[in-house]
Amino acid sequence: MDKKFYFKNFFICLFYLGVAVTIFVSQTGATPFLFAYTIIISAMFPLARKALETLVLKVSSEEFWTTGFFQPSSAKNTLWVIYYAVIIVLVVPLSLIYVILYFSTKKAT
Repeated sequence: MDKKFYFKNFFICLFYLGVAVTIFVSQTGATPFLFAYTIIISAMFPLARKALETLVLKVSSEEFWTTGFFQPSSAKNTLWVIYYAVIIVLVVPLSLIYVILYFSTKKAT
């Protein structure tokens, strides 16, 4: 994973969570803990996304993800929302999977 991928995904997650936190704070008056949690999740999001992509591409081919149902359409936009939501919910386990995969492939080389 390079810096460009990491920072691009960091800011994508920070934007989505920032919008959610802003709405939540305006309705409930949340604590600063929520803001710290947002930064931590945003920092781990690129690792989780890379882990999920690596695991999925081991099971299927890249061609599968560029044909059929996954071609540009309104349905694909819905899938992107679901994809980001799943990553945000599973960010900690997916980040751990990425770290394990990273160190296991690093030992092999």
